[in-house]
Amino acid sequence: MENASDSSPVHERKTEAIAKATLCMSVLAVSLLENAMVVLVLKKNFRRSHMRNANSLFIANISVADIFFAIQNIPHAYNNLVLNGHWILQGNFGTVLCKIDMFLSVITMVTANLTILAIAIYRLCVVFFPLRKIITRKTCFFIIFLTWLVPALFALPIFYFAKFISNEGITICSLKDQVIKIFYAGFAVILFMTLLAMLVLYAAIGFKLWRRNFPNNVSERARALREKRNRFSVQKLTSQSYQPRGLFNKEPRTNWEFADVDDPTEHFQGNCRRRPMMMIVFLPHKEAAKRFDP
Repeated sequence: MENASDSSPVHERKTEAIAKATLCMSVLAVSLLENAMVVLVLKKNFRRSHMRNANSLFIANISVADIFFAIQNIPHAYNNLVLNGHWILQGNFGTVLCKIDMFLSVITMVTANLTILAIAIYRLCVVFFPLRKIITRKTCFFIIFLTWLVPALFALPIFYFAKFISNEGITICSLKDQVIKIFYAGFAVILFMTLLAMLVLYAAIGFKLWRRNFPNNVSERARALREKRNRFSVQKLTSQSYQPRGLFNKEPRTNWEFADVDDPTEHFQGNCRRRPMMMIVFLPHKEAAKRFDP
């Protein structure tokens, strides 16, 4: 009876651990499939003009990092929750796998954070310099290379410090306590600096968009484009007012130069035709309608 009562809590704990591991592995498997689909969709539609930009490449880079993260942590879910972290493969081959496993775990997390920061920088360049392509494809690939190189350099000491640690019959792949604290502190600094930089960048983007949408803060580029469009409209209306037959001509016209008319009567009639057309084009419809009310 005592043995049965002692084994019952152990069986319940093991069942609970298996359930947690199954749930965790299922979430990671879904994440793996979703990120793989993102990469395939981006690859399939990358030739389209609206997809051929740095933002798509950065999103693909995050998806690749998440794929590696899911592949690495699916067996970890079973190992940590069911086997209490016990490392089954040991010896020289197991030691190499231990070092590679911890190396990839650091790289994937830091790469994802740095890529999110790169997306914020790209959006800042698009908002502040809309007519200039600052982040070209070559620059984008170089940034992606840096998002993997910087974490690799940060995690490189793991190949020296990672090893098997035995405790109460369980062999785990880990680092010494002092080394773990140093790595956690470094990772926390990277994460904090990344979040702080993104906060500053998105605050600058928000302020720029707020100023652009404010009525009294129209950008010089928008004002120049509006004036150019207005000049073209005036020139077009003036030309058509002196050529009334052209209003009913279906042939396209590319020359909108003013007509050379010497007859004062033709000048008067052209001006009479031009004024109501300009009111309709440049004034709001309600205000233009009031001008023509008897």
